[in-house]
Amino acid sequence: MTRRNRPNQGRRALAAAGRDVRNDQIRNLLARLERGHLTPDEVAALRAYVEPVLAEAEQLRATVGGQQSVMRRHHEQLDAAHRAIEEAEARAEKAEAALERDRAERTRLALAAISKAATTPEPQP
Repeated sequence: MTRRNRPNQGRRALAAAGRDVRNDQIRNLLARLERGHLTPDEVAALRAYVEPVLAEAEQLRATVGGQQSVMRRHHEQLDAAHRAIEEAEARAEKAEAALERDRAERTRLALAAISKAATTPEPQP
């Protein structure tokens, strides 16, 4: 691992640990709620834990939506690039075939000229 990644790993581990603690506290409060043993302070604490989670989920949904849009645009660009490559390859194949036909025709004409020259008698003085 590079030095640059290590601080990020530490922050991620710390954030994950914080989420784990918060989630455990939420689960504990929910279990107490199921048994009907929440005090007004615990209800307020539950709300205080849940509201940021809901806000974070909304933010993540928006972020994912934006990333999906970016990925869709990149996918469309990639498809367009593939089509352009295929078209260029097809044009290159046509050009190569036309060049080969042109070479064959020039060779045929040169051989015909040589043959004609060989069979035509030279004029006599």
